[in-house]
This record gives sequence, structure tokens and C-alpha cells, in this order.
Amino acid sequence: MKKLLQALLLVLPFASSFAVQPLTNGQCESGEPMFTKQIAEQLINQWNDSLKTESPALVARNYGPQAVLLPTKSPVVKTTPNLLLGYFNKFLQLKPRITKLYDTTLYSSCGIGVTNGNYDFGVTVNGKPQTVKTRYTFVYEYLSHPTDGRPAGWYIVTHHSSVQPKGM
Repeated sequence: MKKLLQALLLVLPFASSFAVQPLTNGQCESGEPMFTKQIAEQLINQWNDSLKTESPALVARNYGPQAVLLPTKSPVVKTTPNLLLGYFNKFLQLKPRITKLYDTTLYSSCGIGVTNGNYDFGVTVNGKPQTVKTRYTFVYEYLSHPTDGRPAGWYIVTHHSSVQPKGM
């Protein structure tokens, strides 16, 4: 019971923060699953938890084989698994963590979903903790047969993140 309460406390900052805007009538005829608020919350927590491992390989496993990352801390678009690994190898040195998720919107459809919003990112720069206000977009796709042999599931196919403009 104690572990369940601890897990709930970790999720609570993100729970109920998604405003859902369905793109379909909620019926999936193609056999693909519907992207839901619960799935979105699970995936953002999964991504944040993978950051905490400080393992570039574990973070990169959240991304589909042909994923595109437009990162916060690099001008280079990451379009291959090796570029993702290289980026996360450097980025994870900052010990990034989502500390607050807010102003989120979820677009829900069959086999695809989009989340947009803001998060505060805790990072460590030169041994000093800092908070970076950041905005993001994650596009998820349900891949029934990923080309790299991983199991079927929801994967990030596009991720854009940027520092909040001044004055926001």
C-alpha cells in the first residue's frame, strides 16, 4: 500500500492536467487503439522516469524507429536513433526532470495522439539546480510492428521542445 501511495504522489502533479480534444467520435474501426488521457499521462510519466535513469538508451526507447526530435538544447534536428542517443548522452548530464506539467492539451484519435503544453524542467548546471520553463509537443503513434523489432505500443514519433520565450 505504501508503494502505491508513493507512486500516486509521483503522478499527481501530472494527473488531470490534460484538457482532451477528441479528433474522432471515439470509435476506432481500424483496430488501432484510441489515444486517451490515461495513456498520455502514462507516457509522459514514462518519459520523465526514463530521464531519471540517466540512461540514453532507456530514454531513446520511448521514441519510434523513425522519430524526429527538435530539441531544446541543440540546433540540430535529431532524425536517427544514433542522433537521439548522442543528444540524450549529453542532455542527461544536466540531470533533467519534469518538475511541473501545465497548460496541456491532448488531441486524441485512433492510433495517434498529440500532447502540447508547458513543463518546468529541473536541471543541474555547474553543480547548481535550476528550473527551465519549457514548452513541448509530443506526437505519439501506436506501432503494431515497429521496424526495429520492439513490441507493439505507443512511441514518440515527433517531439519538439523549446525554452519559453521571455515574458511568458
